[in-house]
Amino acid sequence: MVSEEARLPLDSKSIKGLRTGIIGNIVNFHGVVGSTNELAKEIALSGGEEGTVVVSNKQTKGVGRSGLKWESSEGGLYLSVVLRPNVGREELSTLPLIYSLAISKAISTTYLIETSVKWPNDVLVDGKKVAGVLTQTSGKGDKVDYVIIGIGINVNNPVNKLSHDIRRKSISLSEAAGSDLDRGELLRNLLAFMDLHYHGFLQGAGPQLLEEWSDRCETIGRNVRIEMIDDTIRGSALGIDETGAIMVKQGLDMIRITSDDCVHLR
Repeated sequence: MVSEEARLPLDSKSIKGLRTGIIGNIVNFHGVVGSTNELAKEIALSGGEEGTVVVSNKQTKGVGRSGLKWESSEGGLYLSVVLRPNVGREELSTLPLIYSLAISKAISTTYLIETSVKWPNDVLVDGKKVAGVLTQTSGKGDKVDYVIIGIGINVNNPVNKLSHDIRRKSISLSEAAGSDLDRGELLRNLLAFMDLHYHGFLQGAGPQLLEEWSDRCETIGRNVRIEMIDDTIRGSALGIDETGAIMVKQGLDMIRITSDDCVHLR
């Protein structure tokens, strides 16, 4: 049972003392929204400032990768960030990994819970998904107008109320800790790590961040199944390249995969 205090919506008091350069200078708090990503898009389209964050206590139309529903009940942490990086579109492919690393660090720093990452954009606790990243980009050709980074984290929301398929592969941080947790502290640390990693990304530190990500990754070295639109790849995940694509050895072939769903095999 989640305590009433843990269910209280986050507000400006939750990030008191936060000092960041770009991400988190403006934070809009909501109790319930359809989708934080959709609100962030509206802000981006209306000329909103880079680094603006939308936070909600609950989403009714949360979306994950491949358009799948992200079940976003009260007690979780759901946020989206508006970015306007002056880079080419092809350089954005590492952002889901860089921000899953930020989530992993924030959780471990805040709650002392050991976390790992799973290619391409998940954060795990005890091998189960606790958080994910959704990146949506708008622009023409190689020019980027804005990027929306959407993040969902299971904190105090009861996983046993999720649908069966999601429940068996998911965990909440409160379940791992054995008690309800302070979401405000996690939000502050997450925004700080996101801001730090964004500065690193803009200043060319992507390779170092990807190396850190690889050190925390459960996918590398595992046998995996990659579900593609028109094919299924089975093989050993050997590592990622400089773009964040995963390299899978299938028989005698080395296959480079840039996205799609990845299943860890026993």
